[in-house]
Amino acid sequence: MVACFGNKANDYPDGFDIAFEIAEVERHREGVLRDTVATLDRVESEAKRFARSVLDMKRYVTGLSSTRMMCKIESASLSGSGTALTGIVEQLDECQREIEQRLARMVELNAVIQSNTGMLRSML
Repeated sequence: MVACFGNKANDYPDGFDIAFEIAEVERHREGVLRDTVATLDRVESEAKRFARSVLDMKRYVTGLSSTRMMCKIESASLSGSGTALTGIVEQLDECQREIEQRLARMVELNAVIQSNTGMLRSML
């Protein structure tokens, strides 16, 4: 694209250094390309870090599931006072479902980010 400036030398006023302008535009293009690659590297790095964090959160949710199951077992073994634990178990169920849905959405969006950065990198 920059080379097209040199093809129309008669279109510019006298004293206009086309070679200098072409070199200047090329220098800016290379700088922007370097910045773009560096930014894509940072985005990819953060997306990978975020994916690891989501996996950690999923492990915590698994621990929450274990706690919920222990509460259900304890609630079943207590005849009269099991209603208090039933409420806690229901709250844990609700929270766990919401957390799992949000984590699944995070995984989806993170995959989109990773694929888009890969696609952008292939275009450079």
